[in-house]
Amino acid sequence: MKKIYIILLALLPTIMWAQGPTLGHYDYYTNGMNTTYQLCKVAGVNHGTTGNNHTWDFTTLVDSGGTFTSTAWDKTMVTTHYQGTFPGSNFCVRSNSAIVRYSYLAQVMGGTSYLVGTVDSSGLGVYTAFFEPDSMLYSFTPMGMGYSQHDSTSRHYAGFLSQNYCGSGHDTITGDGWGTLMLPHGITYDSTVRIKTVQIFKDTLCPGTTTTAPSITTYAWYDQTHSFCLLKIDSIVNYLGFGALGTYKIVQYSNLGLGVHELYIPTVNADIYPNPNNGNFTLSYDLKSPKAELFVRDVTGRVVYSQQIIGLQGKETINVAGLAQGIYYWELTAANEISAKGKLSVIK
Repeated sequence: MKKIYIILLALLPTIMWAQGPTLGHYDYYTNGMNTTYQLCKVAGVNHGTTGNNHTWDFTTLVDSGGTFTSTAWDKTMVTTHYQGTFPGSNFCVRSNSAIVRYSYLAQVMGGTSYLVGTVDSSGLGVYTAFFEPDSMLYSFTPMGMGYSQHDSTSRHYAGFLSQNYCGSGHDTITGDGWGTLMLPHGITYDSTVRIKTVQIFKDTLCPGTTTTAPSITTYAWYDQTHSFCLLKIDSIVNYLGFGALGTYKIVQYSNLGLGVHELYIPTVNADIYPNPNNGNFTLSYDLKSPKAELFVRDVTGRVVYSQQIIGLQGKETINVAGLAQGIYYWELTAANEISAKGKLSVIK
């Protein structure tokens, strides 16, 4: 069962001690969003220090000569590769770096996202990782210095050399600094937030006893204008048994000359609370159409509950206590369009 721990009252926007800018959205995608990144040589590159009103100087980064593009699609609008593989997702993000990776996300209204699964395609074949039904936290808002969340998950994956692995792990996402980011070619961003993400897993060959323990530490910089990251430094360590199997680093920054997309701000507001709940919750809504319909779907996409919502704004008490414990997804539809959607956790 998924458990999300809120550290340091991270979800309260009234935190008085949090300093610096606050991000309303980051890594929050819109259909057709396209961003190009410049890959850099990694020798001598480190993530720098944390701090308030800090200056991170990366002007000496050396381009490696390679670029890759990240493209996002809304699954309700575009048919994507592996469309039916991850029914709990609503967005697909394709990145064509050394391998082609499809990341399937469940974007929740308000800026929170969950990773549902990934598909890696290369000359070695197709490698698929499933986080359903226990999807992993990908991003949350608000985000700023001192905001943090921890999430645990299970996963299984298959495809590489016909081997099947299963395991569990956790990730921690923390705003660990803010200040000025300086990049090559005279690019400077003020009031950026640096986000540190640590992912740790332990996987076992099924059936078998061979274990791997990948650890990924990511530092990424964002500002309040763009939804995508401005600079990212990934450090990956793979362990096999008790020893390090391999260690490598990826450094990339957004090439704004080749792709700039402004932050997406939702035009309607709707949310449910409490969440998680026992099957009873309140829907709060502020819509542009006086008639809407609420749908609750299971992880396969099947509608398990629906109810008409009347009025431009208000609150509606919803009772789905008959549903089994688990992860569900809700959506509010008006004028034949999805106006708001999110994740619902029923715990009994």
